[in-house]
Amino acid sequence: MNHTNFNPSTFTAGAVGGSLTLAGAFIGAVQAAAELNTANQWARYDRGQLQKILNVSELLREHAVRRAERAEAELDALNRLALKRVGGLPRR
Repeated sequence: MNHTNFNPSTFTAGAVGGSLTLAGAFIGAVQAAAELNTANQWARYDRGQLQKILNVSELLREHAVRRAERAEAELDALNRLALKRVGGLPRR
């Protein structure tokens, strides 16, 4: 019998638990700092700058929509062409 009554499994479980507790506290602090940074980021801009940011965002969104519509039209045209070609092939 060990005179120190040292249990390696209990020690390992305690070490892992302590590490997880410290890691959780660290992650919580990092998340809080990130949220604070995000909350303060818009405070740097005045109303005119925010309006410009919004306008640029809307223009980019509209551009993406038009681009998607053009791509869909091209795909539709290619599908119609492929169907014409398949329809013109002799059947076996």
